[in-house]
Amino acid sequence: THMRDYRLDFVKGFLVFAMVVYHTMNYFTNAPPEVYGYLRFVNGAFVFISGYVISVFYAPRADRGSAQIASRLIARGLKLLLIFTALNLTISTLGLTSYKSIEFGLGGFLSDLAGIYLRGDSDAMAFRILAPISYVLMIAPLVIRLHWRAGIFVALVLALTLGYAWLDREWPNLYFVLVGLAGLVAGRGFAFHDIAPIQNRTIAVSALIVLALAMNLLSGNVATYAVGIFLTLKVVYD
Repeated sequence: THMRDYRLDFVKGFLVFAMVVYHTMNYFTNAPPEVYGYLRFVNGAFVFISGYVISVFYAPRADRGSAQIASRLIARGLKLLLIFTALNLTISTLGLTSYKSIEFGLGGFLSDLAGIYLRGDSDAMAFRILAPISYVLMIAPLVIRLHWRAGIFVALVLALTLGYAWLDREWPNLYFVLVGLAGLVAGRGFAFHDIAPIQNRTIAVSALIVLALAMNLLSGNVATYAVGIFLTLKVVYD
């Protein structure tokens, strides 16, 4: 068993709150894209924290020889993918309309499965962040088995940068899966509780503001985006 980390619970609650604010802006304001940029870390942060939590809580148990960890993570990933599919089939069957005035339809969903499940760039789906989270859960057992440490993080950042430039942001699913993998590695080598905390609340709030203002620039590259998310969540954790 492991002791519950209530600071990590606070981080999750913060992300839920930020997501509510983000979607409220989508539906009820005409804010320009630059304003949304200040909350641009939210989607990626949900994937990142999923990978991070796996490393912090599941990896140590796998190291001790728990053979059930891999099957449990893969099962959870598959369940989440089924939930994603069920939600989208329901929305498509009902013919609902998104805040971008895109009307969902069953025909559009079934005709663009590659764009939904592979690339992640389809307009015919909702709850799009659930798919990459499910993929990270299913990939995680392999990453844990490799026993990645801090040195691998540098190589991963370089790989993410090169991969992102090559893909030119055409595959959002892969973009977010890479962010989730960064969370996995961060949890193994750079756990929040192992890094000296920011004790001064004024400094912490100021750091959050600076990171929010910088996120428009950081999100332009998957590696800098992952680093920006890590720093933001660390400050919230502190």
